Amino acid sequence: MASGHIAGETYPERTRMGLLSRTFTPELVHLAIEETGVREERTKALPSHLVVYFTLTMWLFTHLGYGAVLRELVENFPLCKGELWRPARTGSITKARARIGQAPLRWLFDRVAGVRGTRATPGVFWR
Repeated sequence: MASGHIAGETYPERTRMGLLSRTFTPELVHLAIEETGVREERTKALPSHLVVYFTLTMWLFTHLGYGAVLRELVENFPLCKGELWRPARTGSITKARARIGQAPLRWLFDRVAGVRGTRATPGVFWR
């Protein structure tokens, strides 16, 4: 398994995806989709929650194209019970991203942005 570099340390993809899923829990992502009105009307190969996670995953793998990012997501993201993801063409990914737009990502950012550490966390606060 390949590794990436974050803040000078090496993290396997599964670890990075686990951190992503703890910050952006399935419940939070589903709520963002509902609150912003971007839930798909019928079941698709790329449901809205997968597209949101795909967009978030692109920030972890900025050096990869759509197909490789989707592969990292499908191979390393913890699935919900009974969930099965199928590979999609990059054209389908582009259309799905346009379908959900930026609203659910902005909604999520507004909920999770801010200081995550405490005064006891080294390097969180300056002076």
